[in-house]
Order: sequence, then C-alpha cells, then structure tokens
Amino acid sequence: MVRLAVLQLALALLLALLLGYAGFGRFIPSMLLGVVLMLLNGLALLQTVRRAAGRDGKSGQRLLYVGAAVRFGLLIIALAAAHGMGFYLPWVAGGMLVAQVAVYIAGFREVRRQE
Repeated sequence: MVRLAVLQLALALLLALLLGYAGFGRFIPSMLLGVVLMLLNGLALLQTVRRAAGRDGKSGQRLLYVGAAVRFGLLIIALAAAHGMGFYLPWVAGGMLVAQVAVYIAGFREVRRQE
C-alpha cells in the first residue's frame, strides 16, 4: 500500500508540475484533492477488506457491501463539500483518474513481477 501511495503522489506531483508549466496552476489544488480522496478511499477499502477477511462468507460479503456503500456516500459528500468550497470538480475528477492510473500501473507491475 505504501508503494502505491508513493506512486500516486509521484504522478500527482508530476501532473501538478505540468499544469503549472502550462499555465493551469489554479487547478492544481483541485487535482490534488482528487488524488487525496482516492488515497483515503483506498485506505478505507483496505481496512474493510482486512475486517472482512476474518469473517465467514455471508458476514464478510455483507461487510464488503456495506463498506462500499459507506465509501460511496462519503465520496459524494466530500465532492459536494469540495464544490461548495470552490474546487473545480472536473479537475478533482482528473486527480481521481491520476490516482486510479497509478493503481493500474502498480497492478501491472505486480503481475509482471509474479511471472
């Protein structure tokens, strides 16, 4: 998880530098917020999976579904709050996308490492 977080932050900082260089510096906080939201969402997912692992099938499955619903609800609330504070939601979504690209890269690296 630490490697993934470092990769997500590295990609976010690279994008922030590119945005600043291209004259879109005002969107950097929004993009970084999207990355942070996905980091927190990933940590919450990890915690839920760990809690579900020690339970029987139905109970663990229920916990995973409830956790997904709670994470989704919290994400919607966080996005509404970000919008209310003046963050630009398309760039928040862009930051979320950057974080997910990092997840894809990390997963691809892991599969390649296991081959």
